[in-house]
Amino acid sequence: MRVRSAVVVVVVSVLGLSGCGRSHPTRVAGERPCQRHEPLRAIAREGEYLHAGYLPPGVTLRTGDEHNPYASHSVISYGSATPNGPNVELRRVFTTEAPDRYLMTNGPGVTTADGVIHSPTTDGTTVHGKPGVILISGGIGLINIDWKERPEVTLGTTTHNIDRTEAERVAEGVVYEPGRLGRTSTDCHQLPPGAVSRQSIEAKFRERSGGERVSTKLVRVADLMRGGSNFYDCVRVCEPGLVTWLVLEQGDFGPMRHPPSLAPTTEGPHASWTMTAVDAATGEARGGFGTGSGNPPAFFDSIEDVAPS
Repeated sequence: MRVRSAVVVVVVSVLGLSGCGRSHPTRVAGERPCQRHEPLRAIAREGEYLHAGYLPPGVTLRTGDEHNPYASHSVISYGSATPNGPNVELRRVFTTEAPDRYLMTNGPGVTTADGVIHSPTTDGTTVHGKPGVILISGGIGLINIDWKERPEVTLGTTTHNIDRTEAERVAEGVVYEPGRLGRTSTDCHQLPPGAVSRQSIEAKFRERSGGERVSTKLVRVADLMRGGSNFYDCVRVCEPGLVTWLVLEQGDFGPMRHPPSLAPTTEGPHASWTMTAVDAATGEARGGFGTGSGNPPAFFDSIEDVAPS
């Protein structure tokens, strides 16, 4: 199960940047005024580690990076080469709320071939000596365990096709190191450390999607979240100052030619718009959606761009 945690910063590139610079910056002829802004970071965390210390026989890493869980939306997956073999998923959520707040319920129940309805059952448990909760969906062989590893961190496992004893052993074997927050910058003449350039992002999208029009903003993830966006998996609290590239495209994104985000809501040969959140450090899309044709979405215009123009 995964509860989704990832960051956005915006800069207005027409009237000027809303903040950064040195206390007494040296002005260059033609250069716009620059004021110090809050620290911004492109890399959410450095040195974070999420690892399955115990896995059932034959189960190996499938997707995700144990040494950078944030890059894979804080979910690491392991699987078996055997058909219907066991599978394991690890997840990390930054939250101060109780672990059962994010427990996967798997719906009201599952009806098996014999006509029996199997409703999920929950029970209290402990992992690493910390309080947690376990949910068992017997009809589909799924077991979810979530526990409060640290006051601000909930960890969880989802196991498939293994029994409760083995599932609890997987949870106990999880190793987690929180690492440290990524480096920051307050200089509005520079991107945050490790950030991909605006030119690279725009070139990548033009090459991959053939969009007729591409606009970009480096925005605070917190600003995206306040706007009701589901691009990132921050829960309650995002890493302070975390930013992301927000890409707005206009083009013919018909059923056979989609941009490197999600397909737009309007199909066919129409000049429709799509918005995509792109990890500021890796340049990889984290999610997006179509906004239809017509005028560009007001949300993109309203969010602040915090990158140098």
